[in-house]
Amino acid sequence: MKRETKMKHIFADKATLILRKMITQPHRRWVVRDFVGAHGVSIGRTHKVLESMSREGYVERFRKGAGSYTILTNQKIQNELAMLSFEL
Repeated sequence: MKRETKMKHIFADKATLILRKMITQPHRRWVVRDFVGAHGVSIGRTHKVLESMSREGYVERFRKGAGSYTILTNQKIQNELAMLSFEL
């Protein structure tokens, strides 16, 4: 069983994959499964990153059972990172 290392902050290693992907479509409603896969991160890591991002005010999470989603809310990040080009 592979054990995940502790995430130091949302701008570290694989945690940035989530933020970089969200930046590509900043107004989209994201679900956890959008970040999971061969080139993504695990479900557990995704939950941890989204919780950290929520606590820091970067995203807002809407919990509605199967209809749950997360949106990018921090306008400062959207404005600053809109000038950058990320390729996934």
